[in-house]
Amino acid sequence: MFKLMPLVASLALLGGVAQAADSEIVGAPGTIPHPVESYLPITKDVNNCLMCHKVAASADRKAGEIPLTHIKDGKVTGDRWNCTLCHAPSTPAETPRYAK
Repeated sequence: MFKLMPLVASLALLGGVAQAADSEIVGAPGTIPHPVESYLPITKDVNNCLMCHKVAASADRKAGEIPLTHIKDGKVTGDRWNCTLCHAPSTPAETPRYAK
């Protein structure tokens, strides 16, 4: 199943199924604007992201709400429980250290 995820992500980008609020690329998943190290590992049974991020009440969701496309029968569906599979944490750029 994991081998299909890049294909699915590519099709989502090409199809323009969603637009991340913080991205100019139509269909691109949004970035995570906070550190995630303390929430890892994310598993199907333990997803600490769900402590703060609630399911959207409608298709017009607010930033940080889980889209309805990710939910079925009140639970996160399929492989969408693994938030960092598509959503990358945004981190400040580090100054490269070059050998002298």
